[in-house]
Amino acid sequence: DQADLLENDQALEEEIQALRSQLQIDIVLVTTDDAEGLTPRQYADDFYDYNGFGYDEPRGDGVLMLIDMDHREVYISTCGKAIWYFTDERIDLALDAIAPKLTDGEYDEACETFLSLTEEFMTHAADEPLSYGFRLKLMLREHWFMTLVIAAVLTAITLGALARNKAM
Repeated sequence: DQADLLENDQALEEEIQALRSQLQIDIVLVTTDDAEGLTPRQYADDFYDYNGFGYDEPRGDGVLMLIDMDHREVYISTCGKAIWYFTDERIDLALDAIAPKLTDGEYDEACETFLSLTEEFMTHAADEPLSYGFRLKLMLREHWFMTLVIAAVLTAITLGALARNKAM
């Protein structure tokens, strides 16, 4: 946490250790406010490689999420078998879920979301659809206001129709 963004890094570390054993990949969360002139991709890849991360060996199986405050970007880097589970589509899904939390300054929650997504991705092969419950949970989490509006409109329509039928 080089950018000093995380409030509960100990709890995140405990969750990472549990997932690391379960999924057999290294999971790394990095925050920085100085990318040293590198792009987020370069910084993330170099950080993973030069610090010897990898579940099975240095530069082995793993995933890293970088919160780069220098460029105001988030980047996900993969290595080894994680490459097969973190497809471009899944990375985009993860970034879409994480970005609003970062915008709101909810850095711990963004990391929790990343860890949850890592578990979901690594337990479903890249060619398998993600579980319906997981996709629904993501949709509701990211679009809760729109879901609430749609539910209110549908309720109003239903009540209006019932009132009309009762009046006849």
